[in-house]
Amino acid sequence: MNKTFLTVICLMFVACAVHAQASLDEIDRRAWHDAVSPLDVEAVDMSDIPVRKMKHRASDRCMSLNGSWMLTGADSINSDISVPCNVPGSIHTALKGAGVIPDPCLGRNDTIAERCSYRRWYVTRTFDYDGTMSNPLLSFKGVANKCRIFINGMLAAEHEGMFGEPDIEAERYLKRGENVIKVELLPIPEIYNGGWPATANEAWKHTVVANCVYGWHYSKIPSMGIWSDVQILDRPDLRIETPFFITRSVEGDMRMQITFPNVTTGEIRLLIKPYNFDGKAQTFAKTINEAKGNVAFDFKIKEPSLWWPNGVGSPNLYDAEIQLLIDGKVRSVCERRFGIRTVEMKPFPEGKREDLYNWTFCINGHDMFVKGTGWCMMDALLDFSREKYERFLSVARQQNIQLIRAWGGGMPETDTFYELCDEKGIMVMQEWPTAWNSHETQPFEMLRETVVSNTVRLRNHPSLVMWGGGNESEKPYGRAIDMMGHLSVELDGSRPFHRAEAWGGSRHNYNCWWDEMHLNHNLNMTARFWGEFGVPSLPSVESVMKYLNDEEYVWPPKKESVFTHHTPIFGTNGEISRLRLPASRMTDNS
Repeated sequence: MNKTFLTVICLMFVACAVHAQASLDEIDRRAWHDAVSPLDVEAVDMSDIPVRKMKHRASDRCMSLNGSWMLTGADSINSDISVPCNVPGSIHTALKGAGVIPDPCLGRNDTIAERCSYRRWYVTRTFDYDGTMSNPLLSFKGVANKCRIFINGMLAAEHEGMFGEPDIEAERYLKRGENVIKVELLPIPEIYNGGWPATANEAWKHTVVANCVYGWHYSKIPSMGIWSDVQILDRPDLRIETPFFITRSVEGDMRMQITFPNVTTGEIRLLIKPYNFDGKAQTFAKTINEAKGNVAFDFKIKEPSLWWPNGVGSPNLYDAEIQLLIDGKVRSVCERRFGIRTVEMKPFPEGKREDLYNWTFCINGHDMFVKGTGWCMMDALLDFSREKYERFLSVARQQNIQLIRAWGGGMPETDTFYELCDEKGIMVMQEWPTAWNSHETQPFEMLRETVVSNTVRLRNHPSLVMWGGGNESEKPYGRAIDMMGHLSVELDGSRPFHRAEAWGGSRHNYNCWWDEMHLNHNLNMTARFWGEFGVPSLPSVESVMKYLNDEEYVWPPKKESVFTHHTPIFGTNGEISRLRLPASRMTDNS
């Protein structure tokens, strides 16, 4: 009897120990225990009001400066160049369009384009301004990479970092009538420390850019240009900013957080209506008294239509219009699109482990086996047109892709990318632009600015299901990674953050390439999550013949050939011998 009692006690201790086991997700969250999520703050309840009481009003004024600018050389070697330059865009696209440089995609022309990145340029725009905006903000959404900005001849800002800002308080610089903005693009630094490969420019490790275009993999044309939107924003003292919609439950319990830059008393009204499905609109209202900073509001959507991933259900989306009324008059309006969707990471059947993240994606309470792919920066010359995104993402949807990993060698993806992923039901793991422990050398404040501005920009997208610290850092900890984790909670709190990829149970594998193993090796690999695997592949024969640029095709290619130049590392690391191996095996098997 005593032995039985002792056995029961032991089993109870074992059960408690298993139950107490924490996952790496939970351990990380403890590390950021002082970060307060928008889901954790107190919120006020909004009341339903009749739809007829809220009439649509245009959003706060915004003057776009996208379109035709002028690109001029600023160094002795390029001072005679003056050509039209489209914004958003790159200097390389402008120079190619004007016939100054040949197509960088053909032959070895990329080396000509690369040299342009190491020169100084001016990008200039003349425009009319009516002088009626309050506290106008000149906002650059992306400049690559280090620049100085002049407004009507006055130095208004200096900035470095490709992803976010500079934002300039512009009232003191602007005038009624004709204005001139000149952006000086400073040369990309050249740093060669014998890294991988030795010909790669390692300057990316000391700034914040899309690093895959610096010569270690995809191209060697460091990004340069005003690559994202330029706007002048009207900012009255009493206004609302940065609305954020969070799903509290799949039953339609929602939270909205908005920011009041100044002390505000009035009324908030909210209109919610279906975007891509049939349904009824709903309206809500709440009186505010001396509100300032971030304020959270709770409301409930009746008969909610959930956002589902590709192949599971419909990616239903809602449009929201938020109005600030003071003395019954609309003073500020913001619009956002969102989906009702929850994401939770659950453990595998063996339970939680302290060295593993939870790798079962649970969307809207539904456990999923997720089919996905990697996503690299779409265009080395910064052409991020909707047409290109539509083509690639439509193919991904047709191939039953449910998850895309927006990889740390690339960029925090554009609004267009996320809008299309929302509409197509394609989930996204978004990594910050770090790789191979570069977070240890990249400027901390520059990384922080990137994380803050892009988290706020992207957090309403239901397709975004995870934040990531970056690519293949074997030491994903320290001040910068902790900052990313803290901000993932403080600015979001509705989706997980992983320190790195691969990490915590995810794996990367290129044995078929570096170790020359048979392609069948990939068919027998197992992992909780595959972040990367495969071999570099070639495009279609037609594309190969095009980039050969009239050079005769021979197999095997010579070391100095254009074909070799267009292999993954530009012919510097034995690519041809590796390509010959699977080619010979396929021939042997035929």
